[in-house]
Amino acid sequence: MDTTTDRYVHLDMNEEGETRNPLDEAMEAEIGKALCDAYWRTPVSWLVEANGVSGFVKITCPELHQMGNQNYGVVLHIRKLPTYLSVRKAAVMKGGELLERAFVNRETGVRTRDEVHRD
Repeated sequence: MDTTTDRYVHLDMNEEGETRNPLDEAMEAEIGKALCDAYWRTPVSWLVEANGVSGFVKITCPELHQMGNQNYGVVLHIRKLPTYLSVRKAAVMKGGELLERAFVNRETGVRTRDEVHRD
């Protein structure tokens, strides 16, 4: 079952159909809320997938996927970050980087080009 809150989406089950860890869900919700709060003017949704055991957070923008840019996102290695606040801060910075590469202005939400830089 999918649950949607504002512009943030999280999944109740993983790809194998197993119930997800509640701590991962809480981390996804917090990071998703932080991204929505930081970039509220931008017309994109945020898809956040966290796995505390593996030590990563994956952040993608589904709208960019619809524009033919499959697998476009960033992976944040959370084991390298000392605190939860640093994880949130790094996630917001990576979200801004995604918007920059897609030529979406962080302040106005206007997209200036149809291409996406992957470097």
